Amino acid sequence: MAEFSHRSLHGATAGRRRLLAVTVLVVGLLVFDTLSGGILRSGVRSFSARVWTSSAHMREAVTSGGYFVRQRTLATENLALKDELAQYREKAAGYDVLYQENMQLRTMLHLADKHQGITAPVVSSTGSSPYGTFLIGAGTNDPVREGDVVLTDGDFVVGLVTDVLGRTSAVRALFSAGVQTDVIIAGAAVTAVGDGGGNAHASVPRGIVVHEGDAVIAGIYGGRAIGVVGKVESAPTSADQTVYIRLPVDLSSLRYVYILHS
Repeated sequence: MAEFSHRSLHGATAGRRRLLAVTVLVVGLLVFDTLSGGILRSGVRSFSARVWTSSAHMREAVTSGGYFVRQRTLATENLALKDELAQYREKAAGYDVLYQENMQLRTMLHLADKHQGITAPVVSSTGSSPYGTFLIGAGTNDPVREGDVVLTDGDFVVGLVTDVLGRTSAVRALFSAGVQTDVIIAGAAVTAVGDGGGNAHASVPRGIVVHEGDAVIAGIYGGRAIGVVGKVESAPTSADQTVYIRLPVDLSSLRYVYILHS
């Protein structure tokens, strides 16, 4: 234990001597620099400036070398290619929209051959209205009148014109919730009740054979179809079967409709 303490004190004394020597050296350098008018500081600043300048030249030489130049060039070309690709994608999307509109307008031509009316664009879908209505871009100037029948390009009755302005009109969807329409399903005269969203239902006697896909005809609209049978449900204890009716087109996807003049 005594030997360990002796070594510790001896080491501490040697450390204090080195610290004292360093302190004396630093003080001596400061005194010399002060008496000499800052020769040491000037030399240190000059050396630091030379080191910084040399490192700057080295950095410039490295970054301006072939590898880094190629990397910057590739990055610039990559950004240019991304911009060009985005422009092509936008043009392609615009072409697809125009193509789809053109095809839908072409399908409307057969309606114009059979019925007197006009083609009108849909400017708001049923999804934007809680009342099962949508707006079309045609009005009294076209002319459109209240009560005009509105057809899809497949010749299905989708609704009736209700409110008419100069350039727009409101259309109430035939399958709006609670709307009743007298129809014929598989030869049976029944009443279809709208459920909203292009769907409706009707009660048909169980003795009537109804198949999925059967047309649902409305005599009040000139014997035109207002939908097709989507599903049939029946219970053994019930005298009727429930027939679910759907419009064979998504109302939210309608871009054009055909307006029959009253």
